[in-house]
Amino acid sequence: MAFLEVEVIKWRATTRTVWRVERSKVASAIVAFAQAVKSNHELSSKAGSVLAKLFRTRLDDDELFERCKDL
Repeated sequence: MAFLEVEVIKWRATTRTVWRVERSKVASAIVAFAQAVKSNHELSSKAGSVLAKLFRTRLDDDELFERCKDL
């Protein structure tokens, strides 16, 4: 067997070993990323809802003030 063939075989074996060890870490990282994206979306949605309520409250207060200032 030539030197180059031996090196290729070693490289493939090393690659397979690294993949076996690292793929669970990669899968875990992908799951964690997906959960973070979902959580961020939920928080953004909640923040948007709160801001909308604050805006409506502000408009209601302004309207009430306008109606009552002449009393």
